Amino acid sequence: DLPDSLKLLLPLYKELLLSCDMRNLEGRKLGYKEIVQMRKKELVSEHVSIGTQGEMPFACDSTSAVLTIDLSASVSSNPEEEFSPFESVVKWAKCFLYGAEFSPERVAVTLSNLISDACDECREKSAVLASCQS
Repeated sequence: DLPDSLKLLLPLYKELLLSCDMRNLEGRKLGYKEIVQMRKKELVSEHVSIGTQGEMPFACDSTSAVLTIDLSASVSSNPEEEFSPFESVVKWAKCFLYGAEFSPERVAVTLSNLISDACDECREKSAVLASCQS
């Protein structure tokens, strides 16, 4: 069970997960650009969400303590490929879960973006509410 104090960090963790440096299974540090190239080559798609019913960007109640990572890989027609789709997805899942490295600079930028997004969302909801009341 995730403590409430850590649930508040899930939106930040979600945003950082697909934009951070990480270590591969051999322990070699990979930069963000190298990771993006490798993911494009080995994965069809990747998505991180919070909650049991899909996207809950700013919710931190007990239902949002679930972090979901969806990874998809395609079957290659080349039998000489290094990984099967299953192996590729498992490899990336391990990298995301155990190899992610969050630099203070990346955390600061991502947190700033989240705060800006939250403010924008509040302004949009306020504008909709005001137009409904008039």
